[in-house]
Amino acid sequence: MVKKKVLFLLGINASPLKKKRQIIFRLSKDSESGAKQATQLFNVLLPQVDMLDTNTLYGFAIEITCFIQHQVQIQSRLFELFSKIWNVLSATNSQANDIIDKLLIASWHPASAISIASVFNEMELSTVQLQKVCKRMVKQLAELDVEETPPFIYQLLLLSRKGMKREIITSICHHFIVLKEYATDNVDVPSFRRMEGTVMLHMSFAIKQDQDLGKELIKYVKNDKSHALETFPIACLLSAARIHRLEDMIFDLLRSTVISIYKDNEKLKQCGWISKFSRIDGNRLQQVMMEIVKNSEHGWDQIIQPLTQLAMLLIDFASSQGFAANRPFSASSGMAPPAPIIINNNKQSPMDHVISLGKEILIKIFELHKMVRPEILEQITARIVSHSPSTMHFLDILETIIAQDYFAIEPYIINLRDTLDYLSLLPYATAERLFRAVQPVASRNNQFRDGLMLILRKSMFAKDLNGRMVSVNGFLALLSDVFSQQNNNSSNSSRPSQGVAFEILGLLRRCFNQQSEIRAAAYKGLARLSEHREIASDIFEILYSQFQRVYEKDRGMVTPLRLDVCVDHASHSSGGAPRLAEPIHILLASLFQTLKNLENGMDVTHNSVIADQIHSCREDLTSLVFRLSKSDLEDFELDKTADFDLATHLGQRNNIYAGLMQGTFEAAIEYEYFMRKDTLESYQTILNLFKKRMDAAALLKEGSSVADKGRKSIAMQAEYSVSSLEFLTDVTRRMFSQGNIQRPIRALRGDIGFVHYVILSIPIALKKMTHQIISTMALQERHFQQCIELSKLCIHILKTEDSDSSFVNHPPKKGQHSVLESIWDALKNICETILQLWPNRINTFFSRLTACTMDIVETTTTTDSAPPSPPTNTVIFNVVRLLEEIMNHYLSDRTPLYKEAAKLMQVVAFLSHRMDREATDFKERAGYMTDWLGSMIKERPLDDISLAKQMLHLYIQLCADIQNFTLIVYIAQDLHMIHGDIDHDQNIEEDPSAQVQNMMINIKTCSAITLQLLMFMDQLFDDMMWCIGRLKITASTTGFTDLVREFETSICHRMMSYLSITSEFTKAVLMGQHAEGLIRTLIKTYKTLTALTKYKLMSEPKQISDDFISLIMMSGTGITDKMYQFLIIYGQEHHTTTTTNEPKKKTGSTTTGPNSRKQMVQKAKVLRESKLVPKLIYEVEEFERYLIQLTRKSNKDLMQYMKRSTSRDFKINMSIIHTEQQQQQQEEEDPVTVNKQIAVRNFMKNKGGGHDEDDDGASSGRGSKRARTSR
Repeated sequence: MVKKKVLFLLGINASPLKKKRQIIFRLSKDSESGAKQATQLFNVLLPQVDMLDTNTLYGFAIEITCFIQHQVQIQSRLFELFSKIWNVLSATNSQANDIIDKLLIASWHPASAISIASVFNEMELSTVQLQKVCKRMVKQLAELDVEETPPFIYQLLLLSRKGMKREIITSICHHFIVLKEYATDNVDVPSFRRMEGTVMLHMSFAIKQDQDLGKELIKYVKNDKSHALETFPIACLLSAARIHRLEDMIFDLLRSTVISIYKDNEKLKQCGWISKFSRIDGNRLQQVMMEIVKNSEHGWDQIIQPLTQLAMLLIDFASSQGFAANRPFSASSGMAPPAPIIINNNKQSPMDHVISLGKEILIKIFELHKMVRPEILEQITARIVSHSPSTMHFLDILETIIAQDYFAIEPYIINLRDTLDYLSLLPYATAERLFRAVQPVASRNNQFRDGLMLILRKSMFAKDLNGRMVSVNGFLALLSDVFSQQNNNSSNSSRPSQGVAFEILGLLRRCFNQQSEIRAAAYKGLARLSEHREIASDIFEILYSQFQRVYEKDRGMVTPLRLDVCVDHASHSSGGAPRLAEPIHILLASLFQTLKNLENGMDVTHNSVIADQIHSCREDLTSLVFRLSKSDLEDFELDKTADFDLATHLGQRNNIYAGLMQGTFEAAIEYEYFMRKDTLESYQTILNLFKKRMDAAALLKEGSSVADKGRKSIAMQAEYSVSSLEFLTDVTRRMFSQGNIQRPIRALRGDIGFVHYVILSIPIALKKMTHQIISTMALQERHFQQCIELSKLCIHILKTEDSDSSFVNHPPKKGQHSVLESIWDALKNICETILQLWPNRINTFFSRLTACTMDIVETTTTTDSAPPSPPTNTVIFNVVRLLEEIMNHYLSDRTPLYKEAAKLMQVVAFLSHRMDREATDFKERAGYMTDWLGSMIKERPLDDISLAKQMLHLYIQLCADIQNFTLIVYIAQDLHMIHGDIDHDQNIEEDPSAQVQNMMINIKTCSAITLQLLMFMDQLFDDMMWCIGRLKITASTTGFTDLVREFETSICHRMMSYLSITSEFTKAVLMGQHAEGLIRTLIKTYKTLTALTKYKLMSEPKQISDDFISLIMMSGTGITDKMYQFLIIYGQEHHTTTTTNEPKKKTGSTTTGPNSRKQMVQKAKVLRESKLVPKLIYEVEEFERYLIQLTRKSNKDLMQYMKRSTSRDFKINMSIIHTEQQQQQQEEEDPVTVNKQIAVRNFMKNKGGGHDEDDDGASSGRGSKRARTSR
């Protein structure tokens, strides 16, 4: 019936062939006809294809191809017919190639492209035909609409079953990389992202069916790191990671790629000169990953779970690399709690960047997708409970999530409450961090807060110290949060908040019967909270009542404190080991701070009871200070005759007493300073208290010094210093401010010991500030301003004092620095604290530092009220100019201040490391610094080794940064001159300092500078190895373009500079550790040359540049030739030293004592040296092996510059040394000089004898690749 209907449509009288042609024509024209009619026509024609001759089929195929060429929209059934015709023709007719060629050349109608792609999957294709088809289909991708792309790519992926898997994967990824920028500007972005998501699903399905396709995708990203900086390939990998067989491979690849990119990025900062040849942007990787997270909203649902898993994997892996450094704190260890986690962007390591990336991914995913929120919270809890190394980082994530989007976390409050059940069982740092993370929830949810308070109440009575410490700090944080809310909210909530506050205060009272660490934390926290006027009087009442427990009210008693109450088991009859019970020094400091806060808030009316207590407290404190100033340490059972041996209970108690008195005197000094009038009597009291404080500190130090080795010093474990940063800042300002010559404060400045104490206390106060949690912005700003003021005061003192100052001439105690040295240390500590706590304000700090102390070299002030921050290099340069004046003043003084200048150089080095080396003005700024340092190195013959080392190190580093290696060569030449030349039998005893260019390099400083420069060269060669690796990657990805050749030329020029420096050392007579350092440098030198030679072998062996030839020439004539001479002298000197130092054997002698230790050191040295020389010879031969291969391939004789010395396989003949044994006595007096003379003289004898190694017993030829030394 169907067939009759079809024949009726085509005409009854038509011939069979004509009918078939009419069917094809009808299918081609009737694109709008129904699928049912098209199927009927197709079913009529398809069975007859096998019965037609090849010419007829060929004609049909040509007609169909013509329809496609004219871009006629035809029925899809006709394409199925075409594939059938093709399969018949391809097996019998050679003309089939014409058909496919015409089909591939034709322009396809957009509506027919998918059908044509489907046809190719049904066609049997040869390898050549498949390549043409793949190339044409990839070209068609660019002409498709957004809706047509996914099905077309699906057909392309199906085609990969026939082959060309790598080409298809590469083409698809490349298409979307190219399309990305175009699509962003010209296409609806959400629809485009959904299309990409669909393509990823197709690729995942295809990879699931064909695992080889997934391996090709992995290879595509693995072979070129730049592909990891594109969104589509990484998203495809994440999508494929759901396949179990590929999961581990993909995550390992992504993890290693991310870490590798960040490591390369850090290396690029050290080798900034290659940035124009090979760019690695770690920020780009972060942008890519965050873009993938953002795109997961638009149809990329399949990557959400793998992306979450990848982020956790990155955090866990990076955290495990530094687990020992990030181990959670345990309060029982006696250590101070760690500082708040502050990310210093200027000093982030690659692993820090990896962790930051994982954090950002998880935070953003939590914000965008509800489906993964329970899993993320569950994983955070799992790491908290398991004490994972990544715990702190996951707590950072939790804190950020709660702070940024409270409503997102609100449905999961029950999960958080369950996590808090582990609070008392966690290490202190973990528990404290967890509490801070959930604190915003407690401030908004009363039920959660009540549950948290219940947990903290249980923790207060936990067995271990950790739980109790967490409880105290938790209650203090809740109390601070209550009043922060009260200030922000209306007065309607003030009454319930006050109720909670007083309940917490009542709970905190219970901790005053616990360990001293718990009490100290409570005292400090309550003192900080006394700034809130609402509870200041209550806190004062609590602290004052505690003070009265240890205060001796009978003012007739000389001792105002009952120290026996402050120490458990203080009496001899108790029997137990004494331990600190009441930290009275911290209690006094907290009471003083609270009383001062009450006075600052005098506008608040206190009730009569509190007013009376304040008056009584003042009287008690005044009496306390007076009696402390009049009493002696003997009154507290402390004197030089007391027992301070920590092995006895009495000694332990006396050490605790001394520490408590030291802190108590400091607290009394601060109280007297702030509370009494500016009178000479008051300052005399302060000095009297200070003298007693120093006596207590001396006893404490004596107690720690007499402790047995291996025992812990209880006194040294506790932090007894309580001087606040506010006090130190104010007293320093008043002592050194202008116009105070006749004021009573001069009494304090006149006491050098007191000034020194104030300066030494600044780093301690800064350290405590970094350890405490700064809760309010006002307090942060106050600390920042105090740091600025202190730094200005330090600069003022350092500029005005000279060698005649008492700050220099006053003899410091043994083991202490002078006052000026301590001021430099304090200034450096301030800079480091600013960088740690406020890294974004470091430029502001430097600008403020120089604003009032010198004229700004370059100003960027605008007319706006808030001028922009000056560039980093500008503000640092201004500070360096200021320090330059001080340095010139120090070195030009009548008595040069070398030690102080060395401290100054540490600050200059700190500043130079903060400079932005990618800025356009860096070369100019660094050039000025090198000119300044170079002038001092050239003109000043310093003998201070410490100053010379620091100055030369910074000078060399800056010269390398600005690529001025000529100056470093001059340094190496001067060192060569001092050490002596191996080719000249010069008298080493003569002073060669007169011939050097840089006067700072002399006999005293030569040794230290030589070691420093050799270590620097080691680092340079390590960096060069990495640069050669980047050259290989660049050449493999971009081809041998002009940029690659320019990169290679730059490497050759830089290597020649390195060899020029190294060549100076190979010519010098180096002994001992200098010789060992040179051998290590030479090993790295030949490794680097081998790597560069292997690159030339693999890249363009026929095109050897003149620069490369010059490099090989320098390596042969400048390094290799002299190296063999150096090794002979080194071996002879080593044998001479060994023979001289060999202990004489005596009857009955033992192998214990100093001689045994000396023998062990000597044996270790010999063993170390026995490995160095063979390793060097091996690297030389490896270099020559590849150089020979390159010579053959390039047809250029590169080996003509290399010396094939027969002394390579050598045994050093020491017979000529034995004739000079009579010089042993002289050798004992000056062994280094004599060894040099002997070694050089023997070498010259060998050289004069024509190196006849056969006569001297040396081995000839190159039979072995290892050096053999005679026993």
